[in-house]
Amino acid sequence: METQNFNEEYAKAVQFLIDGRENNEAIFLLSCTFLSWDSASSWFDIKLQTRRPNYDILLDKEHSITKAIHRAFEAILPLDKWEISKLYITPVIELSNIPDIQANWHDDLLKNALGRDGNNQGTFISEEKVKNWNGFKFASLSEVQVAKELDKLGVLFLPNCKARFRVGYDGRGECYPDFLICHQGKWGILEVDGPHHNTQSYIQRDRSRDQSLRTYGIFIERFDWKDCQQQPDCVVKRFLELLDRNR
Repeated sequence: METQNFNEEYAKAVQFLIDGRENNEAIFLLSCTFLSWDSASSWFDIKLQTRRPNYDILLDKEHSITKAIHRAFEAILPLDKWEISKLYITPVIELSNIPDIQANWHDDLLKNALGRDGNNQGTFISEEKVKNWNGFKFASLSEVQVAKELDKLGVLFLPNCKARFRVGYDGRGECYPDFLICHQGKWGILEVDGPHHNTQSYIQRDRSRDQSLRTYGIFIERFDWKDCQQQPDCVVKRFLELLDRNR
């Protein structure tokens, strides 16, 4: 089988997983990039390029995702029974954020390694608007003030992390809650609403999103950005009080 024709088999493997309702495994495989198909008299090797977390998973032959993907290729490739045992999937690392060869590449990677640049959250915030604090990205100074207050109180919080949730009967949605907070075993979302949240389109969007998230039993409260910036201690205190009362 020629390498240039293997993309069709790759697509069939993804479809095999979808047909078996192994959607997470299908998404995982789609996140990889097919590089090559190599074969000889005693082995068959599929090379997939992927990011570091997925690379580690594919290296683990006993991982359920690795097994599912291997099983998918076994099912769709025209291999004899003895050949299946000679089928290998080899991950090739895809280095993210490879710097341009410029004078500041060393400093950029050093900041990343030290955690001074948030790289696991806040990805929706444009570079010109992002506010960095303690290795995290925030969309406004109001959010930074709330984060500082939560930090001072020793509260567990996840700022601007992407969430995926159920919408309606069988739909799925995504959002970035400003603060997902855990306090005394209870989970809640604190939202910092800027002026644009007062527009009709945002009011409707926020109401619909909040209703979907509340179906998971998560408490949600919204605060005006001015209060968050000028009196973050009062905002956080009020939120934690409301969260504690929520049943």
